[in-house]
Amino acid sequence: FAVGGYGTILHYDGRSWSALNSGTTEELHDVWGSSATDVFAVGDNGTILHYNGSRWTPWNAGTTENLLGIWGTSSTDIFAVGTSGTIVRYEGTSWIWTVMNSGTAEDLDAVWGASSTDVFAAGNDGVIRHFDGRTWTGMVSGTTEYLTGIWGAGGNTVFVCGDMGSILRYDGQSWSASRTGGSRWNAVTDFAFHRLNTNIVYASTTRAGVYISINQGGRWLNLGTPAYNVYAVSAASLFAATDGGLLQCTGTGVIAGKVVQAGSQKGIDGARIFTDSGVMTRSVYGEYMMVCPSGIHTVAVIADGQATQTLKNVVVLGADVS
Repeated sequence: FAVGGYGTILHYDGRSWSALNSGTTEELHDVWGSSATDVFAVGDNGTILHYNGSRWTPWNAGTTENLLGIWGTSSTDIFAVGTSGTIVRYEGTSWIWTVMNSGTAEDLDAVWGASSTDVFAAGNDGVIRHFDGRTWTGMVSGTTEYLTGIWGAGGNTVFVCGDMGSILRYDGQSWSASRTGGSRWNAVTDFAFHRLNTNIVYASTTRAGVYISINQGGRWLNLGTPAYNVYAVSAASLFAATDGGLLQCTGTGVIAGKVVQAGSQKGIDGARIFTDSGVMTRSVYGEYMMVCPSGIHTVAVIADGQATQTLKNVVVLGADVS
């Protein structure tokens, strides 16, 4: 699902995208669901919509503030955040959302948690709030940027991105800068972890495309996406929501290496090298090179008179880079 202005909601069924009738013209900012038949979308003027697999219906948020982010642990435990420090929570009781005391009047743009007793919310002026299951308390972020996105691999590995391009990391004890801020026009707008390998992180930006890091933010590489403003990125099939439309990464890269005999280290000519995506080539005096789609591959080598060898988790970074 993807949401946008004038109540726009799009749905992808594995083959194509189609527009759904949301029943509202309010701008929608975020979407989250526990299953394909239990999805929530939030937006301006306290808008909360619920999808049951066939239609969207409005729910009472208990507030008229603009709701900017939503996240939950299950279908009966959901948090939404918004302007003026608004946090509302749903605990599975008759469509009723409860307004929580966030302890701040700053706009909150994003929410994520490792569990229902370990939840983080981030927003304007570097504000980060933490919920321990009882109360929301402030955390020292070390920045005054507008924090626009938050996600983690666990309670001790949490990332927050800011509107000047900075990325902060929480290690379970404190927040530190994983990437310092820069130009506003290179601002990070969203990021997501690879669904199988949490060392790989994708980040979308304004006017600078989509970036990838294979070591949790230690080094970033641009995937060469068009120079649109990119507002959101999904790691599932690497979709990017931009002001030029919805894009999917179809970049390619190069896997290259040398096949040698274990003892003599002599190159093996004519060995077959192939990936689990179906790409195959043959070595020439041991050397080989093949172009593959972006992704994580398993590479196998078969040579006459030799044991078959495989190498897993070979990362190919897309957009025609090697």
